[in-house]
This record gives sequence, C-alpha cells and structure tokens, in this order.
Amino acid sequence: MSIGLYPASVLSRIVISLLMLFVPVCLIIYWQLIPRLSPTAKRLAGAMLAVQALVICLSLAVQPSTAFEGRLWNINREFNIPSIAASMQLGTVAGVALLGAWLAKQHPLLPRVYLLGIGLIFSLLALDEFMSFKSYTRESSWIQSMAALGVFTAAVTLFVAARSPRSSWKWHACLLAGLALNALGAFFVDLLPSSGTRGYMEEALEILGAWLALIAMLGHFTAALPFPATPVKLLLYLVPAISILFLLLYYLLPRLEMRLVAQPANVAYQSDIYLRGYRLDLGDGKYDIRLYSSANVWRWNSINSDVVGYSIDLIDQASGHSVANHNEYVSTQLEFLLFGPDYLPIYRDLTELRIPPRTPANRALWLVLTFWRKEDDEFIRQKIFKSDLPMLSDTQVILSELVLPAASTAPSTSPLARFDNRFILEGASLPDRAAAGASLPVSFAWRAEADVSDETMQFLHLGHMDSGEWWVFDQQPLGPRLPTRLWYSGLADRERWEAPIPADLAAGEYAVFTGLYRLSDKERIPASDVNGRLFADARVPLGKLSIQQ
Repeated sequence: MSIGLYPASVLSRIVISLLMLFVPVCLIIYWQLIPRLSPTAKRLAGAMLAVQALVICLSLAVQPSTAFEGRLWNINREFNIPSIAASMQLGTVAGVALLGAWLAKQHPLLPRVYLLGIGLIFSLLALDEFMSFKSYTRESSWIQSMAALGVFTAAVTLFVAARSPRSSWKWHACLLAGLALNALGAFFVDLLPSSGTRGYMEEALEILGAWLALIAMLGHFTAALPFPATPVKLLLYLVPAISILFLLLYYLLPRLEMRLVAQPANVAYQSDIYLRGYRLDLGDGKYDIRLYSSANVWRWNSINSDVVGYSIDLIDQASGHSVANHNEYVSTQLEFLLFGPDYLPIYRDLTELRIPPRTPANRALWLVLTFWRKEDDEFIRQKIFKSDLPMLSDTQVILSELVLPAASTAPSTSPLARFDNRFILEGASLPDRAAAGASLPVSFAWRAEADVSDETMQFLHLGHMDSGEWWVFDQQPLGPRLPTRLWYSGLADRERWEAPIPADLAAGEYAVFTGLYRLSDKERIPASDVNGRLFADARVPLGKLSIQQ
C-alpha cells in the first residue's frame, strides 16, 4: 500500500522524522520567543509555519494522476510548489530585515546596516533556492560559496551581538540556530546514505532553519517597531506576496529582455524546441551570445536520459569548415511548472564563442546555431521544421555573418579605376598570350573606401579585335571567400583568377576589359580613371591578349 508518492513504510519513517524535528523546535520557539513578538509578527510567524507544514503534508499525501502532477508536488525537485514555498520563506526573511532597516530610523546605524546586510544575504539565498544554482554550477564551488557566506553571516552576527543590548541576544542566537539548521540540511544530510527519508530531512532542516531566521528578524523588527502603524502592519503581511512577486519578475526577465533587446526569431525544431530570439555582441576576439529558446515545459522535463544542447560554429563560407566551435547544454534554470504542462517558458542561455587568433582575415564567416539531443552516446541534430532565418542545412540556422579585417596598406597613387560605389581597382596583371582551352591567370588588387552591403559581381570581357566577337566571364571580385556585401572601409586585398578559356575560342588579338555590376539589377557601376574621366560603357581597359590555338 502507498500513500501519495511513497510506500506506507517509507511514509511512516518520513512522518516520524519530521515530527521528531519540528515538534521540539516549535515548542521551544513558542515557549521562549513567540510571546516576545508583536501581535502582527506573531501572526506572520504562525502563518509562515502553517504554509510550510501544509506544503509538506500535501507533498506527502497528494496522489498525482499524471507524472506532471507528481513533479509539481515532489519536494525533492525544483521549480514547483514546494520550491516556491521555500523560496518565499527565504524572501520573507529578506523582506522583514529590509523593512526593519528602512523603518527603524531612530535606532543606531550599526543595527540598521546589519539588518540591511541580512536582507541582501537572504535575498541571494531566496534566489539561489528559486533558481537552484547548485544544479548548474560545480557542486564544490557552490558548497564553498555558501559555506563562506554562512561563516561570514555568523561572524557578523556575533560581532553585532557583542555590541548590542542583552535583550537582543536571543534574536541573534535564533538566527545562528537557523543558519546551523540550514547548513545541516544543505551540506551534511547529503553525506548520509540514500533513503526515502533523506530528501525530506534535507528540505525540512532548510525550511525549519529559514523559519528560525524569520523569527529572529521578526524579533529585531518588534524591538525596532513595537507598536507599528496600520500601514506598516499591512506592509509586513504583504512581504511574502511581494517576495513571490519579485521571484516571478526575475523569472519573467528573459521574456521581457527578449522583447526589448533581442533580435526576434521564429525557428521551430523537432522535440518542440523553438528559437524565439538572440542577441550577438562581437567583442575583442570573441562573440557574446544570448539565445532565447522555448520548449513545452513538460516535454522538456520528460527528456529523461536525453539531454538538449546547442552548438555555435563559426564556419568559413568558401570552404565550409568550422574555424571555431562551442557546445553547451541548454540551461533550464527558468523552467516553471505552475503554469501547466503546455506552457512555453523562455530559456535564456548566455555563452561565449572565442575566435581563434589564427582565424584568417578577409574571409566571409557564418555564425551558425544547431540544437541537438544526447541519446546514449550520440548527439542527434534536431531538424528544423520552419525558420525565418537563413538556413545552412535542415539542422542549422545562420545567426550572422562577419569578416575579420586585415591590416590595411597604403593606397595606390595611380589606381586603374575608381567606381561610383567607392571601390577602387588599384592594379591588374595578365599575361601577353594564352591558349584556347587553358586557364587565363589574371590578378586584381582591390580597395574599399566605404562599407558596402550590395552584392557586386566583376566581369572580364575579351573582345576580338578583328571579328568583334566577345567572350565573357563573371565572378565575385575576391571570389567566394569575401563577397562584396562584407567589404569594409579600409579593405585592401587581391585575388588571382583562373578564368577558363573555351577550347573553341578563335585565335587572334583581343582587347581585355573589366568592370563591376550590381547583382540585384545587373546594372554596371560607372568607373573613372585617375583623372576623373568616365570609362565608356563602365568598362575598364586592361590591355591586349593574344589567344593561340
């Protein structure tokens, strides 16, 4: 027989353990400390204890009809009703401390600064409980940070207690007892052998420790304001609701941030994964990337052994090779179950892609995003069903493209041609003769005096000087490695062409011309010589060439 999520034997051990913990502590507190609180503080203390007791009882007794409901009430899981209640209690401790520091203006500075510090510390603890930072950082680092924070808080409390009236020592002692219980639950219960009761004892110790901290702050509040006005009483009662509101606002920050500062996106993947937006910041040798993705919250939580992650690649457009890569699991810190199994929360992932120092300059690069799921030892890319972003493949979307600028050189004093789009053809070289059916090697030196977003093509025209027949060859000025839409002010580069000459091209003397045209409308871009004279038909003469059969 089982009740709720546990067999009867395990449930009885949990209940006995909880009673042995809560009953003695609560009797001592209600005997020694509760009578010294103001009526308002007494009611708040009792209400918070009742809420925690109710949540614990429901988490034990509820019989979920679905796996989602089981997850919603499981006291050992995060982002559900018990975790929200625990975060609310820590937030209430913070709120009472901050309220006392603000309202006790007639009291000495040291106690007020102390209450302000306690308020900030417990705000951090409430956020840690809500966000479960322990699950997303190295456990050793989390333990060290929390232990250091606890030791610091205890030391400051002892320091302040030594300089306070004896009447306040009981409240300082209550806070130290609460910190001790919280540390016992957070650190030492994990060292016990795994059993059905260990998880409940861990949470119960932390909950009881937070309640003792609340009693301590209510004691300080009562000492500072023994007869609070009605608005202050109402504000004190509202502290738990305000703490939940602030936690939920923090939870909603990614959604607000996505709407205000992110580049919107609408990319749907298999497994109910969606890319809703992104933000890119290119810094010194790195990309700072924020991804805003969403997923059906229950589908995400039912992945079991499958783990969702993403890859960021910097891909050379010409070769297709990745020059930089970063892989990371998706952070689900901001999942939230209270809105139901079909809710689509926004997950914000902050990551950094380092650009290797040896990444070649003046090459077009794509920043590409891929989602994947880890199944056993395989990382399976998730297919894209629809996308408003350009796609590199059926699993990759292009977030951005860039070029790393190369060091510029001094401009030529006698360029061959200046184009109206502020491109400059600084030089060109070609052989005196070439054979039909072979390749014609031609070199061009280019410079850009402005950033350009147009896609521009370069033509090479060979006109037979006797027959008047023309041979035409077009390609990008610097080849596919750097399209003109990515040219930047100060660019100076050259490219060697290998133009294939048709085998049936008639022998003879040819006049050679080059020029540029916009790919969008096929219009040639006017060009002029060093003296400012326009070239006819926007064609720049390069000389003569003899074609031999």
